[in-house]
Amino acid sequence: MIEKFARKQCEGDHPCPRCGRWAMDEKPTRNALSRRADVYVCDACGMLEGIEDMPHNFKFPLSAWAIVKNPAAFGMPLQLVLLDRDSWSRPVYECGGWLYVDVDPRAGRQPSICTKQDNDFDGEPCAPLPEGTEVKFIPHRDIW
Repeated sequence: MIEKFARKQCEGDHPCPRCGRWAMDEKPTRNALSRRADVYVCDACGMLEGIEDMPHNFKFPLSAWAIVKNPAAFGMPLQLVLLDRDSWSRPVYECGGWLYVDVDPRAGRQPSICTKQDNDFDGEPCAPLPEGTEVKFIPHRDIW
């Protein structure tokens, strides 16, 4: 997903894919090239990645990047990976460490995706995805 976003960086103004702040120069090549992925990041994140490469320093994982945690904010589809069904037989998906549930997984209906309360596998459905959020189901949408 990060590599796909790199191709979109020349198309317009976007936040930094690592930290999520609007600190990017409008011309991508004036920003720092990430040491972790083939994508431009803001100068502050570029400097942090350089410091992280020093011996015995913690490396911020790609799974913690803002684009992975909230791909919709970057114009990328939310990639929901099917985990299993909860105790109410609703399919539960994961993306960027967050759990989501399809509250109406009937065949022939549009997905109705919500977050899980307290990010708990058997938690109640909480906040629905914003209108127009593009979703990609991996490997497929689990339906009744």
